[in-house]
Amino acid sequence: MRTEWRRSAVRTAHVAVSTLVMALGGLVTACGGSDDAGFVQVIQGKTDDPDRLKETMGADSDDFRQERPDIIGGTFALTDDGTFINTVAFTDEASAREGEKRSSPPEDMMSLMRDLTYFDLRDPWFASA
Repeated sequence: MRTEWRRSAVRTAHVAVSTLVMALGGLVTACGGSDDAGFVQVIQGKTDDPDRLKETMGADSDDFRQERPDIIGGTFALTDDGTFINTVAFTDEASAREGEKRSSPPEDMMSLMRDLTYFDLRDPWFASA
């Protein structure tokens, strides 16, 4: 019963984030979401410079992907008032936590973000079209 509830909650969260990303003309980062993700982190926050954050998030991230092969996808949605939601798909949680120790997001990107809240989805379940 608990597992089914968790799957339903994760599915609802994924649909809500995907809908928000599409409605806001969000960016797809690192090849978008991934049905192969074993762990997804949802990051919600604010920025005082939406245009600069959008530019930074959309910048070529080949170097970062080489540093963080555990990141297999992600999405980013940003409103005009600076509210954003970022999803980051990982192969698994252990790899994600190890990757956090080795490499963090660029300082110029992090300096644009505030009031961050993290939601960890440890058993994501996706239903792609």
